[in-house]
Amino acid sequence: MKKRAGFTIIELMVTLVVAAIGLTIAIPGFAHFLRSQRATASANEFLVALTYARSEALKRDAPVAVCASSNAQTATPACSGKNNWTKGWITFVDDDTSGTDGSYDSASETLLRVHPVSGEVTITADGSPGADYVRFVGDGTAENANADFKVKPTGCTDTQQRHVNMSPTGRADVVSENCS
Repeated sequence: MKKRAGFTIIELMVTLVVAAIGLTIAIPGFAHFLRSQRATASANEFLVALTYARSEALKRDAPVAVCASSNAQTATPACSGKNNWTKGWITFVDDDTSGTDGSYDSASETLLRVHPVSGEVTITADGSPGADYVRFVGDGTAENANADFKVKPTGCTDTQQRHVNMSPTGRADVVSENCS
């Protein structure tokens, strides 16, 4: 008679218990990692939008603005006029006569990019005047360069929050910071 190879029910149960214990230990750390990566990805996407707007202003020798939008995913996006960038932002050539208010006029200005944001992060400005938009002029400098932005994942802990800081020259950088 041939002897059959395989697992016994006891061996299978022990393997499942060991796997369950391993997952119980690993999952909380993985959730922390995912929140951190979400914040990093959103902060980098925001940084790319600012860098793109600055580059377009230099290339076109014309003002280019990035503004917070409450309807970035619609057919006719508009600036929200608020310091909350959580629903997205738009990038456009700000060449009308509206001055430095950073508002988008779809009839006379060129929309360059639309940036919707996932619902798992919040992006807010520091509340300084003009923090609802960033406007770059033809030489690449930002007219309202003192805006600071916080990118915070839902359930933020430790140093998962990101801080996007604008310099007076128009350059921006991203650093990690404690959740507030």
